[in-house]
Amino acid sequence: MQVNFLGRKFLDFITNDGKTVRGEQLFISYPETGVIGERTDKLFIPDGFPLPDMTPGDALEVSFNNRGKPEKIEVVSAKKTINLNGKKED
Repeated sequence: MQVNFLGRKFLDFITNDGKTVRGEQLFISYPETGVIGERTDKLFIPDGFPLPDMTPGDALEVSFNNRGKPEKIEVVSAKKTINLNGKKED
């Protein structure tokens, strides 16, 4: 599945039942039928998962296993301009 990489958030916390969670959330967008614009989602990537060098705006190819968890992530095209500061660009 091809997606647009929007950003990431690093995670390191302990759940209420004492389990440690380490990894990242990747924020992505992609076209979907019935959506004006693009749908946005986040993917949890566990610590140790091999990730390529990514920059917000890159197009990624994400492969999922039969349980719907990311199995492989590759950059398929370099960064396109994303306005992250809310100012109008010319």
